[in-house]
Amino acid sequence: MILLELFSCPSSSSFNVLFLSIIQTTAGILQGMGKVSIPVINLGIGMIVKIIMNIVLIPLPFLKMYAVPIGTVTCYAIAAILDLAFVFKYTKTKLNFTEELQMTKTNNNLTEMVFILDRSGSMSGFEADTIGGFNSTIEK
Repeated sequence: MILLELFSCPSSSSFNVLFLSIIQTTAGILQGMGKVSIPVINLGIGMIVKIIMNIVLIPLPFLKMYAVPIGTVTCYAIAAILDLAFVFKYTKTKLNFTEELQMTKTNNNLTEMVFILDRSGSMSGFEADTIGGFNSTIEK
């Protein structure tokens, strides 16, 4: 079973690190927009799914000790996906993966940089520094 092999290797925690990184970033964005309860609710939903998965998976003899990590990764994945969905909703951001992949395939010399700025005012007073930093990065 491929799934069991993924969770049996020491790097299986990298799944958790990936999803936790997304959760931390998106929670900061949502909190900066004044949507402080959304990340908490999303993590709560993930925790409920983890509890249900643990109840269902732990008794299965073929999963043995892998049941708990599967539930944990699923918990964080759900919270990360929900947080991302709300960030896209409130920032009115749309991703076109097909277009992005085509651009990357057609031009090997293309370097794509994405900057996400919010209009919440949390960076008030730092506008000039932020714009200068972006411009100097692009010039390089």
